[in-house]
Amino acid sequence: MVQIHEMEYQGANLTVYSTFNVDSSVGRKLQFRLDMDSTNHITSNPYLVSPNGTRITTAVLDSIINMWTIDVALAQTGRWKWSVGLSGNVNNHVRVSVTAQAREPTSMPIYSRAWMSAGAGDVDASANPIIIYAEVKQGNNPVVGARVRAYVSQPDTTARATELELLDNGQAADNQAGDGVYSRYLTVYSTTGRYAVKAQV
Repeated sequence: MVQIHEMEYQGANLTVYSTFNVDSSVGRKLQFRLDMDSTNHITSNPYLVSPNGTRITTAVLDSIINMWTIDVALAQTGRWKWSVGLSGNVNNHVRVSVTAQAREPTSMPIYSRAWMSAGAGDVDASANPIIIYAEVKQGNNPVVGARVRAYVSQPDTTARATELELLDNGQAADNQAGDGVYSRYLTVYSTTGRYAVKAQV
C-alpha cells in the first residue's frame, strides 16, 4: 500500500478540495479517507472526480471513528479531484489521505520517503547546513528524471510550508547523480523549533 496524497485543513472555508495524481504504477484498491474531529463539521458528503470527469459519490461514514471512506477498485490514471463541504467552524479540522496498491499485483509501485540530514535531534543550522532528502524508487530500482518537491513545515503551525524543488544531479547538496536520491539545502529558518518534511513526486 502506497500513500499518494495527504492534506490537513483547519479554517473557515465552506468547501475544501484538492487534486492528486494516480500514475501507471498504482491505482488498484485505491482508498480515499477523510478523518474529522466532529461529524457535524461535514455539511456535504465528500466525493471524488476521476480524470474523465466521472463523479464518485459512494462515500461511507464510520461515525464511531469519525471517518469517511471512498473505495475505487481500479483507479484510472491521471489527475483526480476530491471535494467536501464544511461548516466553516475554525475550531474543527479534517485530514485527507489517499492510498493505493500497485496497479499490477506482480509489479512494484513507485514510492518515496523524505528526511532531513539533522535527523530527529537538535541541530545548530548555522554551523551544520541542513539538507532535505527524498528517495524515489520502484522496488529496489532508483527512479530518475522525476520532479520532486519537498514541503518543510515550520514550528509556527500557522506559517505556510517552505517549498523546495529537490534535484538528483550530483551538484551542491546532492552527492551522486542518478541514484534516485533527490536533495537540496534548506536555507530558510523562521525560528527555533521543530521542523518536519514531506515530499511529493
